[in-house]
This record gives sequence, structure tokens and C-alpha cells, in this order.
Amino acid sequence: MATGESEEVICKPDLDGSSEATFMIRSDHFAFETIDQGVHVALSRPDGGALANAGIVDLKNDVLVFDTSLNPRAAADLVSAASSRVGRPPSLAANSHWHLDHTLGNQLFSASSIFGTRETRRILLAKREQLMAELRPDVLRKEVRNLEMLVKNARSVATRSYLNSVVRVNRFLLAVAPEIRLTPPNRTFVRRLKLPGSRSAELLSFGSGHTASDAILHLPDERIIFSGDLVVVGHHPNLTSGDPEHWLKVLAALEKLHAEKIVPGHGPVASTDAVQAVSDYLSTILRLAERKGEPAIPFRFREWVDPSQFEVNLKFLRSRDAGSPAAEGP
Repeated sequence: MATGESEEVICKPDLDGSSEATFMIRSDHFAFETIDQGVHVALSRPDGGALANAGIVDLKNDVLVFDTSLNPRAAADLVSAASSRVGRPPSLAANSHWHLDHTLGNQLFSASSIFGTRETRRILLAKREQLMAELRPDVLRKEVRNLEMLVKNARSVATRSYLNSVVRVNRFLLAVAPEIRLTPPNRTFVRRLKLPGSRSAELLSFGSGHTASDAILHLPDERIIFSGDLVVVGHHPNLTSGDPEHWLKVLAALEKLHAEKIVPGHGPVASTDAVQAVSDYLSTILRLAERKGEPAIPFRFREWVDPSQFEVNLKFLRSRDAGSPAAEGP
């Protein structure tokens, strides 16, 4: 599969102060960072088609990709980056939750173990027909046209910028639509799974939160967490597939892991302040949903990406509390 990336040799200082020749991937979809020895972050480019962040971790015996992105070609960039940076291709993959921007690249790992919670696998199997219908070329073309109209009518620069990025993501998807194969996790767990290898690494699930079932990748020795969308940085989180009240409890549990670095589902690598920021957002919007009227976005959240999500979240909370069905989305 063509990826559009190229490789170049760069002499780059390693984390221990030495210098080594490193193959760095030029990707249309990710910017790559090394945050610890053998721990690499793939940050989604706003002009690319991955949409969500991913991780590459050398488990010593195996190489793990955590969250495989929205686009098989972006997933191919993850494979290339692992091969170049770690020296061998990934042999394992894992998903934080069922949303397609974290799972649609799974097809590149179908011959390997793909870990996810039992509920994540169940949801993807149950939704397979619906999701594949949404990924048909004719449906994606219509979606691009609708989004382009929304861009023209957008009232703010921030909204226009965000919608343009979504248009680009859908165009990337449209280019690969005929080759997409929805591939659920093939190895499941419920609460905790110790990953193979001499590096201490585990998948943990605290149940519902951003979705009905979310998992994190925890590296206790390095004090690093790959959080999936339980934590996002500078983005309005999407509440419409989840359980915001329990999400708050999950965030409290994450803080007790005493991580120093959080790799969010969207946004830059951060400290535990990011956990507190999402907790603040959830607590605030839950209170606002109980009041009458249409509240403005609180000042501290106004610069976050996708301000339209605030209104969507508010509508979801109110319709849920009223007992009426609400739209669910990734």
C-alpha cells in the first residue's frame, strides 16, 4: 500500500545523551516524537488523515502500536515508523475504544494480536454493517459536499478552521474507501491485561467514560499513560457515546496512577494538568445542562478545538436526562 511518506537519515541526540543515526518518517498524517527510551508518540497532523494520536512502544520482545488511526495509509506510516525507529515492525496492536479514528487502521494488523476490551469488540461487531455503510464512497462524497457548505456558512474563524480539517480527513478517507476493512480486536480483556515482554506495560480499563468501554496503556516505570480520548488536550471532548458521570470517576482513577506524561487521544503530550482540565470541563457542562437557556461556552474552553462540540454535548446531556434518544458519534 502506498503511504506517500519517505525516509531520511538524521543524526539526532538520543535520550541518554549519545548520538545515533535515526530514520525519521516524513508522514502526511503524523508528527513523531520520542518521549522515553523506546516510547514514541505519533501526533495527528491537523492537515492529515489520521485524526487521532497513536503510540509506538518497544516492549523488548514485541513492538506495540496503540490506536491505529482512522486511515489505513496513516496506519502504514505507523508500521514504517516502528520499523525505522525500533528496528523491527510492530507485532501487536491495541485499541483504546471503538471509535473509528482509533480502530480503522486495525486491518494492517489483522495477522497479529489486536487487543481491546471485550465490550469494544462487541460494539464494533454490532455496528459493523452501519459503520461500513457510512464509509461507502458515495456517502463520503456527500459528506464532503455537506461539510464544504458548512465551511462557507461558518461564523467564526475557529469553526471554519476545524471544519476544513474535517473536510481534509474525509477526503483522505474517500481516497482509500474501496480498501477499508473494519477489523475488531481479536484478543480481549475486561479490566487489566499485562502485555508480553520485559518492559512493564499494561492495558487498563475502568469501564465506561468516553464510550461504554475505554482502555489506557500504562507504562508504570516511565510514568506514562496513553489515555485515548479519556483525556484530550485543547479539544472539546465528545460526550455522545459515553457516561460523563462515570468518566469523572475514571479521571480520578487516572490521577492516582501518578503519571508524569499523558499522551492524549487528541492534542499534544501533557502533564496530569490535562486530566484535571477534562474533569473541569465535564463537571462544568453537567451543571450547565441542568439550567435553562443556552449558556455560552465558558471562557476557559473557548479556544479549544471544535467549539461546535460544546453545543452537541449540551444537547446530548439534556436529551439523555429527558429520556429521549440522542445521536451518538465518534
